Amino acid sequence: MTLPDVAAALAEAASAINAARTLEETLDTIAGVAQQSLEGVDQVGVSMLHGDGRIETVSATDQLVWEFDALQYELREGPCVASLSCDAVVSLTGRETRWPRYLPEALRRGVRAQIGVRLHHAGDTLGGLNLYSTSVEDLPEDTVRTAHCSRRMPPSP
Repeated sequence: MTLPDVAAALAEAASAINAARTLEETLDTIAGVAQQSLEGVDQVGVSMLHGDGRIETVSATDQLVWEFDALQYELREGPCVASLSCDAVVSLTGRETRWPRYLPEALRRGVRAQIGVRLHHAGDTLGGLNLYSTSVEDLPEDTVRTAHCSRRMPPSP
């Protein structure tokens, strides 16, 4: 994605978010814009980290996201879970070795690439943005770079 494409996607997202009336609508808009804007990303979800350590998917562009997120929560491993405890974008491909229980099942179910992005504000983890590809094993560098830039949530008004 070129810089003008990213700028257009961000302008579209800002417009759509301003039109949203509820938190659910806002999160659905974020997931939808990410899905439409990031090359190689087929599905997107947003996870929320609760104070008791429970992780919950609060928005998803497809049923597959709910299933893949739930699998990671159950196993307590995978890019989605790992991204909540580190300040980096965590990715998965068929060459990954960090998640021995999640990876084989994810690949069997059709995940080819995945990025988990920690969303935080003022040092507090809010949740994660989960990007899934079922079509490509190597996400384009622009997509990975954009994911790195989206980690920090804007301050509340």
